Amino acid sequence: MTFVYRLTPSPVRLVRRPKKSPSADGAAGPTPAAHRLRAFYLHMALWTVQAWLAMFFVGAAYAKLTQPQELLGLLLGWSQGVDHDIVRAVGMIELALALGVLAPLVAWRGGGQVMAFSAIGMIGLTAFALALHLSRLELGFATLNLCLASLALAVLVGWLRKAPVTL
Repeated sequence: MTFVYRLTPSPVRLVRRPKKSPSADGAAGPTPAAHRLRAFYLHMALWTVQAWLAMFFVGAAYAKLTQPQELLGLLLGWSQGVDHDIVRAVGMIELALALGVLAPLVAWRGGGQVMAFSAIGMIGLTAFALALHLSRLELGFATLNLCLASLALAVLVGWLRKAPVTL
């Protein structure tokens, strides 16, 4: 027995609401239409998170590929003691991962595998960046990398549950 609050002109009082009984055919639970609607919402949430990840990684790659070494030293503390070619290589990797996470948009077949490997690459890259920022005691950047790794993991798990990737 569940109790609900119902607003009435008089003070609020508890009203008993009987439990829902199974439908006429004996099946309890959501209808097939409700399952399709839930699947649609999950699908749209996955694509939204993928788009956010891609936008972030494209922006980070753009900064690493186009800015001079002096400005990158101000923006990214870790790039001051590193060769400029390494920073550019990290930018290229970020750009490739961002495009790979959007691969199912352009490729009907094989796009899921590219997306899965890109999500794994994003998790690895952000885990490395997380360790780097924690070693330098940059907690803001470490938190950002933890959030990015969580989003990439959510995308990977969501797609693997939807359609397992086979090699």
